[in-house]
Amino acid sequence: MGALLGLALVAVAVGLRWYHGLPMPPGADSYAYLPSWLSGDVALLFTIVLAFSSVWLVHRLREHVKLPDLVWVFSISPYFVYTTLFTTPAVIAQPLFLSAVLAYVANVPLLLYSSLFVLSWLGFTHAVVAFIFLSLVKKKPWVALPGLIFMASQARFTGPAGLLTELGSTAGLSSFAVLLAVMGIVLLWKYKSKYYWLFASAFGLLALSAYEKSLMVYANLIVVLLVATAVGGIRKAKWKLVDVQRLFLLLLFCGLLFSGLSYAVVVGGMAPNKDVEGALSWLQDNSHARSLVFSHPDNGHWIDWFGGRQALLHPGQKNEEAAQRMLSYDLDETIFYFSRNGVTHIFITKDMVGKVWDHEDQGLLFLLKNQLVFEPVVENEYATLYEFKGKR
Repeated sequence: MGALLGLALVAVAVGLRWYHGLPMPPGADSYAYLPSWLSGDVALLFTIVLAFSSVWLVHRLREHVKLPDLVWVFSISPYFVYTTLFTTPAVIAQPLFLSAVLAYVANVPLLLYSSLFVLSWLGFTHAVVAFIFLSLVKKKPWVALPGLIFMASQARFTGPAGLLTELGSTAGLSSFAVLLAVMGIVLLWKYKSKYYWLFASAFGLLALSAYEKSLMVYANLIVVLLVATAVGGIRKAKWKLVDVQRLFLLLLFCGLLFSGLSYAVVVGGMAPNKDVEGALSWLQDNSHARSLVFSHPDNGHWIDWFGGRQALLHPGQKNEEAAQRMLSYDLDETIFYFSRNGVTHIFITKDMVGKVWDHEDQGLLFLLKNQLVFEPVVENEYATLYEFKGKR
């Protein structure tokens, strides 16, 4: 039942994208990790298989932790939709960590160590989680040390993405689920002295996930466990009016389902769109392989993937000089900046008005009207691609 609900939410998101002709996968996150040789549809199949393997692992875990509502709570969470459709390391981290937790409660050491060993090579934050988990359960933390040491030498952080999907987070939690999780904490508080290390780690992880997006996969699993605990507590409580209890449980279910459905609808209309794909695909056949494209950092991975060309800026990068060029009316300084950095094209999207500029004649947008310097080579309703001529 839980898996079917999750599948229905994923179907809503995918169906809306196909209906509107939007590329797969959605979002900017996916294209940071998606190889150019791998089609979006193949990537979708891969992520769906891994996501539903996570559902199976949660089903097995439910039998050990005695939480009958665990599967459906997990399957309708917004983050489950995220890990099913977005091609990020979280897609792999989720089943690996679930395998480790299941192996620990079922006392299967080989699965525990192998899962966390692989997890430690997905990135620095994942390696830290694997090391801390093994340390807390007193199970040979050195297994995660090779990955931790290697990843520490090239640590890369994804940065904050917001905590709640209702407030615009592309990879966050349901606010309704967070409220229910508080109830779960209250029910488990009597065990605080026995499992203080678990409480402290969980609270720390939840707090840090608001500032580091790669930790959200673990924060979501904690919230799911707490929500399932809360629902189970309400189900087991003795109510004088059984019908009121059933109605209350139904309202909780509808609230959680609505959060997941709302997120699925948002994903169904999320960028990139066909105009972005169409404008950037022009680069592959009509520009030099060493072309460099200037745009907003949020468009960086799409330029790399759809255009097959390098973007000057990528998500998370802060470049004060580039920000100044966006707002400058000085044509000579702008020409000098683009020439010095080897920029050959400029990619402008409709949503940059609001992100960068307050109106359509501000800064670089005003300068781009000079077609002797900036020639528009692709124009559509959402995006415009300019070729930089390099002189007045």
